[in-house]
Amino acid sequence: MDPIVIILLVSFLFGTIGFFIGDSRGYAAVGGLLGSIFGPLGIIVITSMVLATPTYLCPYCGGGIKSRQVQRCRHCGSPLGMFGNDPS
Repeated sequence: MDPIVIILLVSFLFGTIGFFIGDSRGYAAVGGLLGSIFGPLGIIVITSMVLATPTYLCPYCGGGIKSRQVQRCRHCGSPLGMFGNDPS
């Protein structure tokens, strides 16, 4: 088999593995790209990345809030209750 074909197949394999690992962490495209380009090193990098969590903004001070279920903003102390702003 031609060495170029083998390189492409291995790149595709690591890209697919990186895609699925990245997808579970919220970085599917980044995981596929890192796996395809860097192989096992890319898999290690995407595995060590922090989970992506949506950040909401406080309607009073604009500070980042990681969950809609908090009662008060940790930055300004304003009561939040149920607010309807979109993740940024």
